[in-house]
Amino acid sequence: MYESLKLNKIVKAEAEEGVYHFNIFLTLELSSDHFKSGKSSESFGIIVLRSNEDGVLSFAIDDFPEMTEASIEQFWINMVEEHRRKRNLKFLELEEKGLLEDALSDATKSQVSAESVSVAAERAKVAGMDTDALSQLESKAATPAYQKHLIAEELDKRWAAFYRERQAVYDSQHAHSEL
Repeated sequence: MYESLKLNKIVKAEAEEGVYHFNIFLTLELSSDHFKSGKSSESFGIIVLRSNEDGVLSFAIDDFPEMTEASIEQFWINMVEEHRRKRNLKFLELEEKGLLEDALSDATKSQVSAESVSVAAERAKVAGMDTDALSQLESKAATPAYQKHLIAEELDKRWAAFYRERQAVYDSQHAHSEL
């Protein structure tokens, strides 16, 4: 949420040597479209502390900027969606790795060159096949597990597209009037 803050200006800056820290007292004017007050900018007092012992920097702020509830909720929604996107990418990466390992294992058993194995090429081949051929290939016992997975993945995509298409037709034919 605080990523939306922008520094307009440094209103005041003072430095003071403390017992444990070198302190810089700042008054900053920050701007954001999300302030709860509705103002475009507000001033905040911040102290930057540098440890006299090890030079580590820290800061203190009395009053954090208050943001609108809607902005906070949208921030959390975006954060959760980004986390979900990253998690899904990681799962896809792990799935691809597993599929490649299965494909390489099947290639070794079939005495096929490992260099000729490509999950991406196999996925493209499956995407180009008609649905009946995919269903038949999926039901064969001799079809390797990784190919069955790719076929099931493709058939699921087709089913979802078909369902969305049919739902759109239904919705257009049965449009509900607003009350």
